[in-house]
Amino acid sequence: MEEREQDIGEDINVKTILTVGVVTALVIVVVVIALVGLFNQSQQREIEIKAAAAPAGELDQLKRDQLARLGSYEWVDRERGIVSIPIAQAMQVAVAKLAEAQSAPPPVSADQAGEETGAANSGEDNHEPAMHE
Repeated sequence: MEEREQDIGEDINVKTILTVGVVTALVIVVVVIALVGLFNQSQQREIEIKAAAAPAGELDQLKRDQLARLGSYEWVDRERGIVSIPIAQAMQVAVAKLAEAQSAPPPVSADQAGEETGAANSGEDNHEPAMHE
C-alpha cells in the first residue's frame, strides 16, 4: 500500500498545475475585458441609433415654436403688466439702456448732496485739499 501512495504523490506535477491555473486565470481576465468592451460599444451604437432615429418632424416643430415665441409679443403677467417682446427688439432696448447708463453721470446720494451743499455754503472746495502753512 505504501508503494501505491508513493506512486500517486510522484504523478502530481505541481508546476504544470500552477501553469494551467495561471493561464486559465489570464484567459478569463482577457475574455471579461473583451466582453465589457463589446458591451460598451454595442450600448454606444444603440444610443446613436436611437438619437438618429428621433422624429425629425417633432424636432422641427419644436424649433419653429421656439423661434415663433422669440419673434412675437406675448403676455408674461397681465396683472403686473409684463410683456415678452421679440428678441431683436429686446436686444436693441438693452443696448440703448446700457448706452444711456454709461453716458449718464453717476447718481448722487443724499449724503453726498448734503456735503456738497455744506461745502458751497462754507466757501470751501471739497475736491482739492487745503494747504496750511
